[in-house]
Amino acid sequence: MLAALVDFLTPQRCLGCGVPGEALCGLCLAPEPARRVPEPAPEGLPDCWSAGAYEGPLRQAILACKERGRTTLTHPLGQALAYVLTHALPAAPPSALPAGSPARRAALPSALPSALPASQPPPVRSGHPVGPGGLAGAPPLDPRALDGGLTLVPVPSARRAVRGRGHDPVAALAAHAARALRAHGWRVDARQALTQTRRVADQAGLAAGSRAANLAGSLRAIRPVTGRVVLVDDVVTTGASLAEAARALRASGAEARLAVTLAATRRRS
Repeated sequence: MLAALVDFLTPQRCLGCGVPGEALCGLCLAPEPARRVPEPAPEGLPDCWSAGAYEGPLRQAILACKERGRTTLTHPLGQALAYVLTHALPAAPPSALPAGSPARRAALPSALPSALPASQPPPVRSGHPVGPGGLAGAPPLDPRALDGGLTLVPVPSARRAVRGRGHDPVAALAAHAARALRAHGWRVDARQALTQTRRVADQAGLAAGSRAANLAGSLRAIRPVTGRVVLVDDVVTTGASLAEAARALRASGAEARLAVTLAATRRRS
């Protein structure tokens, strides 16, 4: 909490390039929404989209926000998640969209960013934050196409990690992304609908199979979710966390066919 207070009171400089005035400038963040799915993908993994690779300023920002209390980074990172979502939904499998909606009728299961309408502007690279102006200029999907709205469900952090950090960074990112989208007419909410049922080992350093075994059956739903459900996490590596979160939602009667993350990293074999 002290780190967050110091961060709030200290004049802001971009974590990537040092330009004054913002915690992370749009030039350093420069989200590039794309489908980034681990291979091999674990069973039950939703379609995965992210803002970029887990490297450079994006990696620095995620670690600073998550581990060093730089909570002012939650705003630009949450905006980046919202930006990814506006690109991911038009390319989502039709079954992930409401029946009869314009987005579902137009969707292609294998669509990539290059296959989106030509009117779609490129990712923001002007040196300014990704929103709200960036979002205002680039929602490829009309929010009215999503009947029933969206619910963003963050993958829960371990309780001991939340206590140690003094905050839950993924939950905060989901909340910021939802607010950014609501400001542009989307019917969207963020809901902490999942919790851990048991302690799990630290995932760092574990191979794909070990990660899946470590997390199997570790989550359960504690709140109902409505509308289209999208899972949110900071980084996808093997996909084990997202697959387990999707399983827990299915067990409660909900279905998450799409997941958005800030970054995707190389898998460990």
